[in-house]
Amino acid sequence: MSPRTFIAGLVGVAGSVAAAWGLRGLMLTGSCGGEGAPPCPPEATPYFIAVAVGLSVAILAGIFGRTVTSFLIFPAVGVGALWAALDSTGGARTTALILGVIFLSVALLPLVFVVLRRRKARQAQRLVNEGRTGIGTVTGIEDTGVTINRNPRVTLTLLIEPEDGSGAFEGRKTMVVSRVNLPHQGRCYPVWYDPQDPQRFVIGTNVDDTASPNVRRLFEKAAERSAAAGVPVAAATAPVTTADPLDRLAKLNELRRAGALTEQEFQAQKAKILEAT
Repeated sequence: MSPRTFIAGLVGVAGSVAAAWGLRGLMLTGSCGGEGAPPCPPEATPYFIAVAVGLSVAILAGIFGRTVTSFLIFPAVGVGALWAALDSTGGARTTALILGVIFLSVALLPLVFVVLRRRKARQAQRLVNEGRTGIGTVTGIEDTGVTINRNPRVTLTLLIEPEDGSGAFEGRKTMVVSRVNLPHQGRCYPVWYDPQDPQRFVIGTNVDDTASPNVRRLFEKAAERSAAAGVPVAAATAPVTTADPLDRLAKLNELRRAGALTEQEFQAQKAKILEAT
C-alpha cells in the first residue's frame, strides 16, 4: 500500500466518523429550521458542519486516494442512525433503527459478495487440485440476458469427456464470458470435476504463466481439439508468457490474495519465477 493510499484511507475514515457523529446529533436534535418547525439551536451547528464536511472528505479521499473510503458513507449513516436510536424514544427511535438497518445492510452487501467470490474461488481451486480432468465440448449456448461490466452471462451446455476413459456426461454451467472471446458451438475447454458428483465442475477459460504444467497441458489439449474441429480459439486461452518477472510475481500475489492459491503454492511458484530470472 502506497503512502498516498494509506493517508487517504485514514482521512476517509476520519471523515466517515465525523459524519456519523454529526448525523447522530442532528437526529437527536429533531426537525428544526424548516417551515413550521422551531429554529435550530446553536448547538446543532457543529453537527451540520460535521455531516457536510465529513461526507465531502470521505468522498474526496476515495477519489484522490483511489481507495474504497467513499463506500464508508453507507456504514457511517447506518452507525450514526443506530447511535441516535440508543438515546431516542418512541417514533424517533423507530425511524432511526429503520434507517440504520437499511444503510448498514447496503454497506454489508459488497462484503457478502467478496466472501462468496472467495469461497467460489477456493472451491474451484480445490477441484483443480483434487478433481478429475476432462475436455468439455460446447453443444449449446443460452444467453441469460444479463451483462456484467459489458460482458454477457450465458449458460453453456457441454459434453464432458473424462481423460481417464470413463463415460462422457453432459454438464451445464452459467458463467460470465468475455465479449471479445465468446464461446462457440464445438469449442473445447479444459474441465475439472468432482468424481463423486460430476455436475460439480469448473471450466478453464484463461491461463497464464503462473499455472502448473498439468493445467497448461490441459489447456493445450483443449485448444488442439478446438483447432481440429475448425473452431477458432482466441489467444487469451492459450498459454501466455510474461517477460517481466515482476508482473508475474504481481499476478501470483493477486491469486494468493483472492484465495486461489495457498501460501505453500504461492511460495513454490514464486521460487520458480525467481529461479528463472
